[in-house]
Amino acid sequence: MISAMSLCLSHQDAARRLLGQRQIESALFTEAASVAFLSGYARPGYLDYAPFRGGPPMVLFDRGSFSLLVDDQADLAGVDGEIQVDTYVGYDLAALGDAPARLAQRLGSKWQGRIEPSQRFGIETDSVPLGLWQAIVETAGGSLAPVSVAGMFDTARSRKSVKEVDILRGHFALLTHGHATGREVVRAGGREIDVWTEVHHAIESAAGRRVALGYDCVARNRSVNFEGSARDTEVVDGGSLILDLGTHLDGYWTDSCRTYHRGRQPTSQIRAHQAVRDALEVGASMVRPGERTGNIDRAMRSVISDAGFRPYQHHSGHGIGLAPFELPYVIDADADELETGMVFTLEPGVYLAEEAAVRLEDAFLVTPDGAERLTDFEFDEPS
Repeated sequence: MISAMSLCLSHQDAARRLLGQRQIESALFTEAASVAFLSGYARPGYLDYAPFRGGPPMVLFDRGSFSLLVDDQADLAGVDGEIQVDTYVGYDLAALGDAPARLAQRLGSKWQGRIEPSQRFGIETDSVPLGLWQAIVETAGGSLAPVSVAGMFDTARSRKSVKEVDILRGHFALLTHGHATGREVVRAGGREIDVWTEVHHAIESAAGRRVALGYDCVARNRSVNFEGSARDTEVVDGGSLILDLGTHLDGYWTDSCRTYHRGRQPTSQIRAHQAVRDALEVGASMVRPGERTGNIDRAMRSVISDAGFRPYQHHSGHGIGLAPFELPYVIDADADELETGMVFTLEPGVYLAEEAAVRLEDAFLVTPDGAERLTDFEFDEPS
Protein backbone atom coordinates (compact mmCIF):
# COMPACT_ATOMS: atom_id res chain seq x y z
CA MET A 1 0.00 0.00 0.00
CA ILE A 2 1.27 3.47 -0.88
CA SER A 3 1.15 5.91 2.05
CA ALA A 4 -0.44 9.34 1.75
CA MET A 5 2.99 10.88 2.24
CA SER A 6 4.66 8.89 -0.52
CA LEU A 7 1.66 9.66 -2.76
CA CYS A 8 2.25 13.41 -2.43
CA LEU A 9 6.00 12.97 -2.85
CA SER A 10 5.47 11.11 -6.13
CA HIS A 11 3.14 13.88 -7.28
CA GLN A 12 5.75 16.48 -6.37
CA ASP A 13 8.41 14.59 -8.31
CA ALA A 14 6.15 14.63 -11.37
CA ALA A 15 5.55 18.36 -10.87
CA ARG A 16 9.28 19.08 -10.66
CA ARG A 17 9.84 17.32 -13.97
CA LEU A 18 7.04 19.25 -15.67
CA LEU A 19 8.21 22.59 -14.26
CA GLY A 20 11.82 21.81 -15.16
CA GLN A 21 10.85 21.06 -18.74
CA ARG A 22 9.42 24.57 -18.96
CA GLN A 23 12.35 26.15 -17.08
CA ILE A 24 10.07 27.51 -14.37
CA GLU A 25 11.92 28.20 -11.10
CA SER A 26 8.98 29.54 -9.06
CA ALA A 27 5.24 29.01 -9.31
CA LEU A 28 1.99 29.51 -7.47
CA PHE A 29 -0.77 26.87 -7.57
CA THR A 30 -4.25 27.94 -6.48
CA GLU A 31 -6.57 25.38 -8.11
CA ALA A 32 -8.06 23.17 -5.40
CA ALA A 33 -7.14 20.02 -7.36
CA SER A 34 -3.52 21.16 -7.77
CA VAL A 35 -3.22 22.00 -4.08
CA ALA A 36 -4.52 18.55 -3.11
CA PHE A 37 -2.34 16.87 -5.73
CA LEU A 38 0.85 18.49 -4.38
CA SER A 39 0.18 18.67 -0.63
CA GLY A 40 -2.71 16.39 0.34
CA TYR A 41 -4.65 19.36 1.70
CA ALA A 42 -8.27 19.72 0.68
CA ARG A 43 -10.73 22.16 2.18
CA PRO A 44 -13.97 20.27 2.98
CA GLY A 45 -16.40 20.43 0.09
CA TYR A 46 -19.22 21.70 2.30
CA LEU A 47 -17.09 24.65 3.51
CA ASP A 48 -17.66 27.50 1.09
CA TYR A 49 -15.15 30.30 0.67
CA ALA A 50 -15.40 32.80 3.54
CA PRO A 51 -13.61 36.16 3.22
CA PHE A 52 -12.81 36.25 6.95
CA ARG A 53 -10.84 33.02 6.52
CA GLY A 54 -8.47 34.65 4.04
CA GLY A 55 -8.04 33.40 0.51
CA PRO A 56 -7.89 29.98 -1.10
CA PRO A 57 -5.28 27.48 0.06
CA MET A 58 -2.28 27.44 -2.26
CA VAL A 59 0.99 25.68 -2.91
CA LEU A 60 4.14 27.64 -3.61
CA PHE A 61 7.02 26.20 -5.61
CA ASP A 62 10.43 27.82 -5.33
CA ARG A 63 13.71 26.35 -6.59
CA GLY A 64 12.71 22.74 -6.20
CA SER A 65 10.75 22.93 -2.94
CA PHE A 66 7.00 23.03 -2.28
CA SER A 67 5.20 24.70 0.61
CA LEU A 68 1.54 24.95 1.56
CA LEU A 69 0.08 28.35 2.47
CA VAL A 70 -3.19 28.23 4.46
CA ASP A 71 -4.93 30.15 7.22
CA ASP A 72 -4.10 29.21 10.79
CA GLN A 73 -7.45 27.46 11.37
CA ALA A 74 -7.08 24.97 8.54
CA ASP A 75 -7.39 21.28 9.38
CA LEU A 76 -4.03 19.79 8.35
CA ALA A 77 -4.83 16.15 9.19
CA GLY A 78 -4.46 14.93 5.60
CA VAL A 79 -1.41 17.01 4.67
CA ASP A 80 1.85 15.39 3.58
CA GLY A 81 4.09 15.54 6.65
CA GLU A 82 7.14 16.43 4.56
CA ILE A 83 5.78 19.60 3.01
CA GLN A 84 6.49 22.94 4.68
CA VAL A 85 3.31 24.62 5.96
CA ASP A 86 3.14 28.42 6.20
CA THR A 87 0.16 29.95 7.98
CA TYR A 88 -1.24 33.41 8.49
CA VAL A 89 -3.99 34.78 10.74
CA GLY A 90 -7.27 34.00 9.02
CA TYR A 91 -9.91 34.98 11.57
CA ASP A 92 -9.19 38.19 13.47
CA LEU A 93 -12.11 39.61 15.41
CA ALA A 94 -10.57 43.09 15.27
CA ALA A 95 -10.17 43.04 11.49
CA LEU A 96 -12.62 40.60 9.92
CA GLY A 97 -12.36 42.09 6.45
CA ASP A 98 -8.58 42.16 6.31
CA ALA A 99 -7.88 38.42 5.98
CA PRO A 100 -7.20 38.50 2.21
CA ALA A 101 -4.76 41.36 2.80
CA ARG A 102 -2.99 39.30 5.48
CA LEU A 103 -2.68 36.44 3.01
CA ALA A 104 -1.22 38.75 0.36
CA GLN A 105 1.22 40.18 2.91
CA ARG A 106 2.35 36.69 3.97
CA LEU A 107 2.82 35.67 0.37
CA GLY A 108 4.79 38.81 -0.41
CA SER A 109 7.08 38.43 2.59
CA LYS A 110 7.80 34.81 1.68
CA TRP A 111 9.14 35.80 -1.73
CA GLN A 112 10.59 39.19 -0.89
CA GLY A 113 13.96 39.48 -2.59
CA ARG A 114 13.67 36.02 -4.19
CA ILE A 115 11.73 36.86 -7.36
CA GLU A 116 13.48 38.62 -10.22
CA PRO A 117 11.50 40.43 -12.94
CA SER A 118 13.24 38.34 -15.60
CA GLN A 119 12.38 35.08 -13.85
CA ARG A 120 9.94 32.64 -15.43
CA PHE A 121 7.17 32.61 -12.87
CA GLY A 122 4.41 30.00 -13.21
CA ILE A 123 0.85 30.80 -12.24
CA GLU A 124 -2.52 29.09 -12.65
CA THR A 125 -4.05 31.98 -14.52
CA ASP A 126 -7.59 30.58 -14.36
CA SER A 127 -7.81 30.73 -10.59
CA VAL A 128 -5.33 33.09 -8.90
CA PRO A 129 -7.07 36.03 -7.17
CA LEU A 130 -6.16 39.39 -8.70
CA GLY A 131 -5.13 40.87 -5.35
CA LEU A 132 -2.62 38.09 -4.76
CA TRP A 133 -1.17 38.50 -8.23
CA GLN A 134 -0.74 42.22 -7.64
CA ALA A 135 1.09 41.45 -4.37
CA ILE A 136 3.47 39.14 -6.22
CA VAL A 137 4.16 41.77 -8.89
CA GLU A 138 4.86 44.39 -6.23
CA THR A 139 7.23 41.99 -4.47
CA ALA A 140 9.15 41.58 -7.74
CA GLY A 141 9.55 45.34 -8.15
CA GLY A 142 6.50 46.12 -10.27
CA SER A 143 7.12 44.03 -13.37
CA LEU A 144 6.76 40.30 -13.82
CA ALA A 145 5.73 38.28 -16.84
CA PRO A 146 3.68 35.24 -15.77
CA VAL A 147 3.91 31.87 -17.47
CA SER A 148 0.60 30.02 -17.37
CA VAL A 149 0.76 26.60 -15.73
CA ALA A 150 -3.01 26.12 -15.82
CA GLY A 151 -3.80 22.50 -16.58
CA MET A 152 -0.17 21.40 -16.14
CA PHE A 153 -1.13 18.40 -14.01
CA ASP A 154 -4.25 17.33 -15.94
CA THR A 155 -2.60 14.36 -17.65
CA ALA A 156 -0.67 13.26 -14.57
CA ARG A 157 -3.83 13.42 -12.44
CA SER A 158 -5.80 11.32 -14.92
CA ARG A 159 -3.71 8.22 -14.10
CA LYS A 160 -4.58 7.23 -10.55
CA SER A 161 -2.18 5.51 -8.16
CA VAL A 162 -3.10 2.38 -6.18
CA LYS A 163 -3.71 4.59 -3.14
CA GLU A 164 -6.01 6.92 -5.04
CA VAL A 165 -8.03 4.02 -6.45
CA ASP A 166 -8.48 2.68 -2.91
CA ILE A 167 -9.73 6.09 -1.78
CA LEU A 168 -12.18 6.28 -4.68
CA ARG A 169 -13.46 2.75 -4.07
CA GLY A 170 -14.34 3.73 -0.52
CA HIS A 171 -16.09 6.90 -1.62
CA PHE A 172 -18.07 5.12 -4.35
CA ALA A 173 -19.15 2.56 -1.75
CA LEU A 174 -20.85 5.38 0.19
CA LEU A 175 -23.03 6.08 -2.83
CA THR A 176 -24.45 2.56 -2.53
CA HIS A 177 -26.26 3.68 0.63
CA GLY A 178 -27.54 6.80 -1.08
CA HIS A 179 -28.92 5.02 -4.12
CA ALA A 180 -30.57 2.26 -2.09
CA THR A 181 -32.32 4.91 0.00
CA GLY A 182 -33.27 6.97 -3.04
CA ARG A 183 -34.92 4.02 -4.73
CA GLU A 184 -37.12 3.29 -1.72
CA VAL A 185 -38.10 6.92 -1.12
CA VAL A 186 -39.09 7.41 -4.76
CA ARG A 187 -41.26 4.29 -4.65
CA ALA A 188 -43.01 5.59 -1.54
CA GLY A 189 -43.73 8.97 -3.14
CA GLY A 190 -42.92 12.49 -2.07
CA ARG A 191 -41.07 15.50 -3.37
CA GLU A 192 -37.62 15.77 -4.90
CA ILE A 193 -36.33 17.51 -1.79
CA ASP A 194 -37.63 14.68 0.41
CA VAL A 195 -35.66 12.17 -1.65
CA TRP A 196 -32.52 14.31 -1.52
CA THR A 197 -32.72 14.86 2.22
CA GLU A 198 -33.10 11.14 2.96
CA VAL A 199 -30.29 10.23 0.54
CA HIS A 200 -27.88 12.75 2.05
CA HIS A 201 -28.69 11.52 5.54
CA ALA A 202 -28.01 7.90 4.52
CA ILE A 203 -24.63 8.78 3.03
CA GLU A 204 -23.49 10.86 5.99
CA SER A 205 -24.70 8.23 8.46
CA ALA A 206 -22.66 5.57 6.63
CA ALA A 207 -19.61 7.87 6.53
CA GLY A 208 -19.96 8.96 10.15
CA ARG A 209 -19.18 12.57 9.25
CA ARG A 210 -20.27 15.43 7.05
CA VAL A 211 -20.07 14.79 3.31
CA ALA A 212 -20.62 17.32 0.53
CA LEU A 213 -23.16 16.02 -2.02
CA GLY A 214 -24.17 17.04 -5.59
CA TYR A 215 -25.67 16.94 -8.33
CA ASP A 216 -29.13 16.36 -9.89
CA CYS A 217 -32.47 15.32 -8.41
CA VAL A 218 -35.11 15.98 -11.04
CA ALA A 219 -38.56 14.47 -11.63
CA ARG A 220 -39.63 13.48 -15.12
CA ASN A 221 -42.70 15.72 -14.99
CA ARG A 222 -40.57 18.88 -15.02
CA SER A 223 -40.58 20.77 -18.32
CA VAL A 224 -36.76 20.73 -18.25
CA ASN A 225 -36.10 17.24 -16.96
CA PHE A 226 -32.46 16.43 -17.68
CA GLU A 227 -30.81 18.40 -14.87
CA GLY A 228 -31.65 20.39 -11.78
CA SER A 229 -31.27 20.51 -8.02
CA ALA A 230 -33.97 19.15 -5.71
CA ARG A 231 -37.00 21.32 -5.08
CA ASP A 232 -40.61 20.76 -4.00
CA THR A 233 -41.70 19.04 -7.23
CA GLU A 234 -43.64 15.88 -6.42
CA VAL A 235 -42.66 12.51 -7.88
CA VAL A 236 -46.16 11.55 -8.98
CA ASP A 237 -47.60 8.05 -9.26
CA GLY A 238 -46.47 6.72 -12.63
CA GLY A 239 -43.56 9.15 -12.57
CA SER A 240 -39.81 8.80 -12.25
CA LEU A 241 -36.80 10.66 -10.94
CA ILE A 242 -33.22 11.07 -12.14
CA LEU A 243 -30.91 10.82 -9.11
CA ASP A 244 -27.37 11.88 -10.02
CA LEU A 245 -25.15 11.67 -6.94
CA GLY A 246 -21.57 12.73 -6.38
CA THR A 247 -19.67 13.13 -3.13
CA HIS A 248 -16.74 15.42 -2.37
CA LEU A 249 -14.71 13.92 0.46
CA ASP A 250 -11.02 14.09 1.41
CA GLY A 251 -10.40 16.10 -1.76
CA TYR A 252 -11.79 13.44 -4.10
CA TRP A 253 -15.02 13.49 -6.08
CA THR A 254 -17.38 10.74 -7.19
CA ASP A 255 -20.26 10.68 -9.66
CA SER A 256 -23.07 8.25 -10.43
CA CYS A 257 -26.66 8.17 -11.64
CA ARG A 258 -29.73 5.96 -11.64
CA THR A 259 -33.31 6.64 -12.66
CA TYR A 260 -35.95 5.43 -10.18
CA HIS A 261 -39.64 4.83 -10.81
CA ARG A 262 -42.90 5.12 -8.92
CA GLY A 263 -45.73 2.90 -10.08
CA ARG A 264 -46.58 1.71 -13.57
CA GLN A 265 -44.59 3.52 -16.27
CA PRO A 266 -45.62 4.75 -19.74
CA THR A 267 -44.25 2.91 -22.75
CA SER A 268 -41.97 5.82 -23.69
CA GLN A 269 -40.21 5.66 -20.30
CA ILE A 270 -39.80 1.88 -20.51
CA ARG A 271 -38.32 2.11 -24.02
CA ALA A 272 -36.06 5.01 -23.05
CA HIS A 273 -34.72 3.19 -20.00
CA GLN A 274 -33.90 0.12 -22.07
CA ALA A 275 -32.14 2.19 -24.73
CA VAL A 276 -30.02 3.99 -22.16
CA ARG A 277 -29.21 0.72 -20.38
CA ASP A 278 -28.12 -0.81 -23.70
CA ALA A 279 -26.00 2.23 -24.53
CA LEU A 280 -24.27 2.08 -21.14
CA GLU A 281 -23.44 -1.59 -21.57
CA VAL A 282 -22.08 -1.03 -25.08
CA GLY A 283 -19.84 1.72 -23.72
CA ALA A 284 -18.74 -0.44 -20.79
CA SER A 285 -17.79 -3.27 -23.15
CA MET A 286 -15.39 -0.94 -25.00
CA VAL A 287 -13.41 0.21 -21.94
CA ARG A 288 -9.84 -1.01 -22.30
CA PRO A 289 -6.35 0.50 -22.62
CA GLY A 290 -5.83 2.06 -26.04
CA GLU A 291 -9.51 2.70 -26.83
CA ARG A 292 -10.31 6.24 -27.87
CA THR A 293 -13.02 8.00 -25.92
CA GLY A 294 -14.53 9.45 -29.08
CA ASN A 295 -15.26 5.92 -30.31
CA ILE A 296 -17.12 5.15 -27.08
CA ASP A 297 -19.12 8.37 -27.36
CA ARG A 298 -20.22 7.63 -30.92
CA ALA A 299 -21.08 4.00 -30.13
CA MET A 300 -23.33 4.95 -27.21
CA ARG A 301 -25.10 7.69 -29.17
CA SER A 302 -25.71 5.27 -32.01
CA VAL A 303 -27.55 2.91 -29.66
CA ILE A 304 -29.82 5.76 -28.58
CA SER A 305 -30.46 6.83 -32.20
CA ASP A 306 -31.13 3.27 -33.35
CA ALA A 307 -33.78 2.98 -30.63
CA GLY A 308 -35.60 5.97 -32.15
CA PHE A 309 -34.55 8.66 -29.66
CA ARG A 310 -32.66 11.92 -30.14
CA PRO A 311 -29.15 11.57 -28.69
CA TYR A 312 -28.59 13.33 -25.39
CA GLN A 313 -27.32 16.92 -25.40
CA HIS A 314 -24.48 16.43 -22.94
CA HIS A 315 -21.13 14.64 -22.78
CA SER A 316 -21.01 10.84 -22.62
CA GLY A 317 -18.71 10.79 -19.60
CA HIS A 318 -15.68 12.29 -17.92
CA GLY A 319 -12.75 11.57 -15.66
CA ILE A 320 -13.21 11.81 -11.92
CA GLY A 321 -10.72 12.34 -9.11
CA LEU A 322 -9.37 15.49 -7.46
CA ALA A 323 -11.73 17.47 -9.70
CA PRO A 324 -15.35 16.63 -10.54
CA PHE A 325 -14.62 16.81 -14.27
CA GLU A 326 -11.17 15.92 -15.54
CA LEU A 327 -9.44 13.90 -18.23
CA PRO A 328 -10.43 11.77 -20.01
CA TYR A 329 -13.48 13.44 -21.57
CA VAL A 330 -15.88 11.17 -23.42
CA ILE A 331 -17.00 13.36 -26.32
CA ASP A 332 -17.03 12.90 -30.07
CA ALA A 333 -14.38 15.54 -30.71
CA ASP A 334 -12.00 14.11 -28.14
CA ALA A 335 -9.06 11.94 -29.18
CA ASP A 336 -8.19 10.93 -25.62
CA GLU A 337 -6.83 7.39 -25.41
CA LEU A 338 -7.69 5.32 -22.37
CA GLU A 339 -4.74 4.27 -20.20
CA THR A 340 -4.40 1.88 -17.30
CA GLY A 341 -5.19 3.68 -14.04
CA MET A 342 -7.72 6.13 -15.45
CA VAL A 343 -11.03 6.46 -13.58
CA PHE A 344 -13.96 7.89 -15.50
CA THR A 345 -17.72 7.70 -15.91
CA LEU A 346 -20.12 6.88 -18.72
CA GLU A 347 -23.54 8.57 -18.61
CA PRO A 348 -25.89 8.20 -21.60
CA GLY A 349 -29.44 9.52 -21.37
CA VAL A 350 -32.77 10.16 -23.07
CA TYR A 351 -34.90 13.22 -22.32
CA LEU A 352 -38.38 14.03 -23.64
CA ALA A 353 -40.03 16.97 -21.90
CA GLU A 354 -42.59 15.74 -19.32
CA GLU A 355 -42.78 12.37 -21.12
CA ALA A 356 -39.56 10.40 -20.55
CA ALA A 357 -36.32 11.10 -18.73
CA VAL A 358 -33.55 8.59 -18.10
CA ARG A 359 -29.87 8.85 -17.25
CA LEU A 360 -27.68 6.01 -16.04
CA GLU A 361 -24.07 6.61 -14.99
CA ASP A 362 -21.39 4.20 -13.85
CA ALA A 363 -17.72 4.72 -13.04
CA PHE A 364 -14.91 2.54 -14.37
CA LEU A 365 -11.26 1.94 -13.60
CA VAL A 366 -9.21 1.11 -16.68
CA THR A 367 -7.20 -2.04 -15.93
CA PRO A 368 -4.49 -3.78 -17.99
CA ASP A 369 -7.09 -6.33 -19.13
CA GLY A 370 -10.13 -4.09 -19.56
CA ALA A 371 -12.15 -2.39 -16.84
CA GLU A 372 -13.39 -2.64 -13.27
CA ARG A 373 -16.81 -1.21 -12.53
CA LEU A 374 -16.56 0.95 -9.41
CA THR A 375 -20.30 1.60 -9.06
CA ASP A 376 -22.43 -1.30 -7.85
CA PHE A 377 -26.02 -0.09 -7.74
CA GLU A 378 -29.18 -1.86 -8.84
CA PHE A 379 -30.90 -0.73 -12.00
CA ASP A 380 -34.55 0.12 -11.36
CA GLU A 381 -36.18 -1.50 -14.40
CA PRO A 382 -39.54 0.18 -15.12
CA SER A 383 -42.74 -1.78 -15.75
